[in-house]
Amino acid sequence: MSDNHASKRIVADTIAGKSGIPVPKGELVLDDDAIKEHFKVSSVDFDTKNAYALDLGVDIIVLPPVYDFSEAFPSIKIPQDEISQWTNMTGFFNFSILDGAFELGIRYYGFEKFLSMILKKSDETKDFIKRVSKINIEALSAISDLGIDGAIIADDIAYQGGLIIRPPLFKDLFLSSLEHQVEHAHKNNLVPFFHSDGNYVSIIDEIVDAGFKGIHCIDQVCKIDLSCLKDYADKICLWGHLDVNHIEKSKTDDGMKLIADEIRKTTNFRGFILGTNSGIFPGMDVMQLKKIYDYIAKESER
Repeated sequence: MSDNHASKRIVADTIAGKSGIPVPKGELVLDDDAIKEHFKVSSVDFDTKNAYALDLGVDIIVLPPVYDFSEAFPSIKIPQDEISQWTNMTGFFNFSILDGAFELGIRYYGFEKFLSMILKKSDETKDFIKRVSKINIEALSAISDLGIDGAIIADDIAYQGGLIIRPPLFKDLFLSSLEHQVEHAHKNNLVPFFHSDGNYVSIIDEIVDAGFKGIHCIDQVCKIDLSCLKDYADKICLWGHLDVNHIEKSKTDDGMKLIADEIRKTTNFRGFILGTNSGIFPGMDVMQLKKIYDYIAKESER
């Protein structure tokens, strides 16, 4: 067991709305190139990534599957050996991330074609959404059997101005698919989270009502911040919030205090997972990010 044996409990308590003290930390991505840069190595294996996660102080690991687009319909390949290492040899709270129907449709058909299909409400679109639900439900069963704790359904359905498609159209075509996946996640003892970039405020009630226990990405650039979600802070776990502006702001004492006060005002450090909206990539000031982690952790324990 790794030194982070308390992480699983802290994250679970936080998601459940209990006292997750200190505030847990998590990143959607720990990019291999960033890890190579940190350790000055040419390749990344399990031990290297685990050491990086421990150095950074995160409590969550997010494991993506491999998508195969070589056949007539996309398929998901579950990296069983890799997942087994994380679930059996560490104490992180482990998520697996799956593309929702909107995200996978964009990847498979291309943005313009899939958007046209959606607007026409074509039978092909509806069939595609059903098939994505099927492969995701199969994947949810598989990752549960491997000991994964939670599942993130990633659907980048929004941009800075709101949803990419009209909210009624999203609800008509895609919401049922998400609800079925959430239902299956709960049946398999997986904690379901939703991820989207952009401003998704117009469908936040539907995300909550669908049974998602958390939402990732709180992007001020897209006019969505913690204050926008204050009314939902006791209904769904909020994860994310930090961007490059926060990292720069934190380099002064006053700036660091403002970051902590913003989180305290909205969440009182409950039901909140600290992290960036993007994940860790090369060029990010990770040392300064870790200072934010440490400062917020201390503030949450006061």
